[in-house]
Amino acid sequence: MFKDNLLVTSAIIYANGPAHLGHFAGVYFPADVFVRYSKLKKRNVIHVSGSDEHGVPITFAAIREKTTPKEITDKYYELNKKAFEDFGICFDSFTRTSGEKNHKMAQEFFLNLLEKDALEEKSQKQLFCEHDKMFLSDRYVEGICHHCESEGARGDQCDACGRWIDPLLLKNPKCQLCGNEPVVKETSHFFLLLKKYQNEIEDWFETTDFKMNTKSFCKGLLKQGLEDRAITRDLDWGIPVPLETAKGKVLYVWFDAPIGYISGTQELCEKNKTDWEKWWKNPENTTLVHFLGKDNIIFHAILFPFMLFKQEKNYVLPSFIPASEYLNIGGEKFSKSKNRAIYLKDFALDFEPDTLRYVVARNLPDTKDTDFTLEDFQTKVNSELAGVIGNFVNRSLTFAHKYFEGKLPPLKNELSELDKEMETKILTLGEDVAVSYDNFSPREAVMKIFLFAKFCNLYFDYKEPWKTRKTDLEDCGTTIHFCLQAIQTLASVFAPIMPFTSEKVFKMLNTSFSNYDQTKKLALETGHKFNEAEILFAKIEDEQIENFTEKIGLKRS
Repeated sequence: MFKDNLLVTSAIIYANGPAHLGHFAGVYFPADVFVRYSKLKKRNVIHVSGSDEHGVPITFAAIREKTTPKEITDKYYELNKKAFEDFGICFDSFTRTSGEKNHKMAQEFFLNLLEKDALEEKSQKQLFCEHDKMFLSDRYVEGICHHCESEGARGDQCDACGRWIDPLLLKNPKCQLCGNEPVVKETSHFFLLLKKYQNEIEDWFETTDFKMNTKSFCKGLLKQGLEDRAITRDLDWGIPVPLETAKGKVLYVWFDAPIGYISGTQELCEKNKTDWEKWWKNPENTTLVHFLGKDNIIFHAILFPFMLFKQEKNYVLPSFIPASEYLNIGGEKFSKSKNRAIYLKDFALDFEPDTLRYVVARNLPDTKDTDFTLEDFQTKVNSELAGVIGNFVNRSLTFAHKYFEGKLPPLKNELSELDKEMETKILTLGEDVAVSYDNFSPREAVMKIFLFAKFCNLYFDYKEPWKTRKTDLEDCGTTIHFCLQAIQTLASVFAPIMPFTSEKVFKMLNTSFSNYDQTKKLALETGHKFNEAEILFAKIEDEQIENFTEKIGLKRS
């Protein structure tokens, strides 16, 4: 399924504001789970992402905060990097698209495409604001989508339907700086000739194994017929078009952003003194996986691959694109402007990171839009994490310390049918959960793990070790033996989803875990000495939720 080198990217985040739960659930958490699991499987994997630092979103944020684009990108690069670290998101490279390497590579891509007749300069009518004396590209203009009639469609894309926008067809367009209605003026831009090469794009697309939502979306676009796409803008902030005849124009942010995956890999390999081309120009031995939200499908499944296979060298093309749907909040889409957002930086101050990782895994929008509420978060933490998983770990370890000197008791010679069932479940859990991880489905994985933890609690209750310690100490020891083996396996398969919690459990068990294949056996030896048990999860009180809601100013449904 995967080749020798596994190259994972997660969509580069705009450095125009703090990362929120929608970003976390849609892109960075599922990518991190897959990468952590892959590293435990001893795959040769790297995870590349970064900060998207060009384009209208940055200039808009600078206008809003009355500062410069450079100060905005510096601020949010550091803030988002820390927020991801706080929640255990690990990148091998977290790059900045404003860096020198990305500028140079994006300009090289442009010139190569021009030489290969994949680019053409064309005159174009474009919306122009007479008040602000500027062309209104991308987010400088909003209106009603000409595809789906949704309000708030931008000049480059509609978030509601995910389709490209012809800004001239926007209904009721408004300049986002002054609110005035723009006029139409003539300018010129360089266009990717997607229409000319549609057959080539379709032939490649048929070889892919993308998720159903990605395939359906792209097939719909291909059936309608691709339109040529402008990849330059009339802006002051961005990568300059490398032509004397194009002064004052910059590359479209969605042209240079995915190139950041390559330049970010270059930075990593330069630091490690290795060859970056083994990752990007080695298709026979490299699998490329893009994690992203559904609003970015078109760029990663059509635009970027086209840019890659039109270069001079044989670049690696994406094999898998796990595109998530939207995580909504209280039934509505995350919105900074409407004060309907929960930012990672705020969440980290009040709650443990693994509680969010677990609840997001349970509600992951992998196949359809899902909803996040603080009330559901509280319920899942209290009933599932504290009530089931934490309870099982605590009661088993406490029992071992109280009645078996904190050591793993031996198994009896003749196992009961229930003991055999427990043993089988322990030995097969890792492989069962691995199938879900390999299919990019943390949601399915976490449900399998939770059901296993529920069974473990039932096993403990049915075997009644508090009684058998008086009547059949050998059977009691067998019960505790399997419960503690189950905890080791539980922490092992949970490590990609709840890394901080798994480390706490391994510390209590006085063990370690570095290879996923260890889940195929009973990992603990009879007589192994454990450390003292600790409470894994504290229950969340109503007052905590109320205080947090008030502190962040969240409008509740």
